[in-house]
Formats: sequence, structure tokens, C-alpha cells
Amino acid sequence: MRLRDAFIVFLVAAVAACEKAPPPFAREGSVWRYKGTVVEEADAPSFAPLSDHYAKDRQRVYYADTYRKGQEYYSVAHPRVVEIAGADAATFRYMERGYARDASRVYFEGNRPLVRTALQRLEGRLDPAVFFRASRTHVLNLRFIERIEPAVNDGLTVRVRTVGEVPVSRRQARRLRDAWSLDR
Repeated sequence: MRLRDAFIVFLVAAVAACEKAPPPFAREGSVWRYKGTVVEEADAPSFAPLSDHYAKDRQRVYYADTYRKGQEYYSVAHPRVVEIAGADAATFRYMERGYARDASRVYFEGNRPLVRTALQRLEGRLDPAVFFRASRTHVLNLRFIERIEPAVNDGLTVRVRTVGEVPVSRRQARRLRDAWSLDR
């Protein structure tokens, strides 16, 4: 085989490898599967994949991935799907890069990071020139703000690069306007 022919074979194989793989979550009749493994207790009509690893239905939130074990470590990836205990399905959403959140918690790869401190205490340890308390549930990194827009009741809505839209309370909106010299 000539070098040119070998290169063409390599190029065809590389293109084939780059083709999009099938989505990891798939519905088969009234059952949802993750890479062939049944998602137990899933409510099929309300089930919705949020990313390649997170999904939710009306009552539960799921995290799915693969794991390896023993002698078959290098050859077999076993799929697993776990319910995220304590996650609020109504407010749960995927952010990016393995992070997701509900109304009161942040999750990374299906787990809650071990941050057991009040937001107020955490805020006290952050640099106020970089971080801003937007509301009871949000502390913003000012370097990631893309735009600030007026909202109802004299509040503001801040577009943050990695999170999306974040509401700013009325009291904190006054502080933000004063600090950034924003007109009403």
C-alpha cells in the first residue's frame, strides 16, 4: 500500500469517527433508556433529557454516566443511571460543563459539592470588587456579566456568561445602579 493510499484510509476512518454518535438517552415505546440501560421508575410522558448526562421527569431528576471495573476496565464501559436525591424536578436545569442546579442547590456530575455554609458567610470571604450579591440565592462574578437590563418592580435582570439570566432584587438593584452609575 502506498503512502497516499494509507493516508486516504486514515482520513476516511477519522471522518467516520467524528460522525455524531446517537444520543445517549433514547425512548423505546414507553421506556426511556440511557445507552441501552432502562431508566427505572421514569415517567415516560414527562421525561426530558437535559444534556448527555442529566434528565428529569415530573417528579425525579436523574444523572447518567458510565463506569469501568475490574478485568474489563479497558474494554467495557457500564452505563448507570441514578436518581439525584433531594433535587427539585420543577426548578432543575442544566447549566454547562457538568453543572446543574435547582432552586436551592448546585450539582456537579450528579453530586452536591460539599459547601455547607450560608451564602452570607461565603459572600464575606469573596472580594467585593469582583463578586456582587444579586439576591438571596445569587452571588455574581462581575467579570462574567454580559449585560444588565431593567426588570419589573424596579429590579434588574443580569445576563451572566456561564449561567444565563439572573434576577437582581430591588434592594440590590439600587446598590448595583449606584456602584456602576447606571441611570434608571
